[in-house]
Amino acid sequence: ALAQELDLPIVLIVDVRSAAESIAAVLYGFENFSNNITVQGVIFNFTGSERHKEIILKAVTAHCNAKVIGFLPRDEKFIIPDRHLGLHMGDEVKKNIDFSSIAEAIETHLDLDTLLEISENNQLVVPGTKEEVNSTENNQKEKVRLAVAKDEAFCFYYDENLEILKDNAIEIVFFSPLHDDNVPVGVDGIYFGGGYPELHANELSKNTHMLEAVKKFHHDDGVIYAECGGFMYLSKGIFDVAGSYFEMVDIFPFNVRMRKRFSRLGYREVRLKKDCIIGKSGDVLYGHEFHYSDIDDSLNIVDTVYDINQQSEGYVKKNTLGSYVHLHFAKSQGNINTLYRFLLNRKHSK
Repeated sequence: ALAQELDLPIVLIVDVRSAAESIAAVLYGFENFSNNITVQGVIFNFTGSERHKEIILKAVTAHCNAKVIGFLPRDEKFIIPDRHLGLHMGDEVKKNIDFSSIAEAIETHLDLDTLLEISENNQLVVPGTKEEVNSTENNQKEKVRLAVAKDEAFCFYYDENLEILKDNAIEIVFFSPLHDDNVPVGVDGIYFGGGYPELHANELSKNTHMLEAVKKFHHDDGVIYAECGGFMYLSKGIFDVAGSYFEMVDIFPFNVRMRKRFSRLGYREVRLKKDCIIGKSGDVLYGHEFHYSDIDDSLNIVDTVYDINQQSEGYVKKNTLGSYVHLHFAKSQGNINTLYRFLLNRKHSK
């Protein structure tokens, strides 16, 4: 669907473990699945012996049109470890993977000239993905400061979101709820992104100085926006899959509980039921949801401002908004103006 939308050719990567001639059927199926896309090249991954490659190549050459770019051999050293929510993060992977040997394998086993030829013959013209920003107007705006949680526990952010914030006179100050003992001095708001608070729940719970600092910031009318893992951090506490309990900030008066299978997954269209720190009633926001935890029991004791397919979400207390939804600001960038005004009011009220 993405290739069709952007009018791009496809280089397909096919896992050939436990298969041989039938790989031709898989590739043929992708080539003929839609008239609106073109599979121009194919890379076969997890290949075994030379005989294995010969069988696949003979079948593919006889029945398919895509250029064979190469066969990447099966090697456990090339595998990026994964867990719930996806692959291990980049900083973790760097410690365990030898990138020089991966580069050597790619140069040895793939036809990079063909890959470059496919790429150079199909230049992508990227349309504007953000609303036009009046840079002169934004440069004249009074700057506000937003603390952004960034460490091993809070690491899921759309990079574009951070750029959009910066483009709108919002200065970003990174901090670590895991390792720091206070909210950065002089900030007007806090942004808690998603991540893995459940994997670091013990350390987060023991950092009582930070828990108390965030709660005080909230009670002092500071602006706080939290999504998914950040939202979990603002709850009373987290139950892990083993049933152990870890106290958190306790802004929202309910607990969250980890499940063995994911609870929600998919893109979300959010309509605001009420005015809040990121928009006005009736505004539509866009994002995605993917998490393995659930609220234990909200008991309707917290006000909500999100309507997602007639389901209430987006929990609000004072100037704090928390939700399981990861919003992407690009399609609804005007709502950042609302956030900016809240941050500016907070700055002037100190």
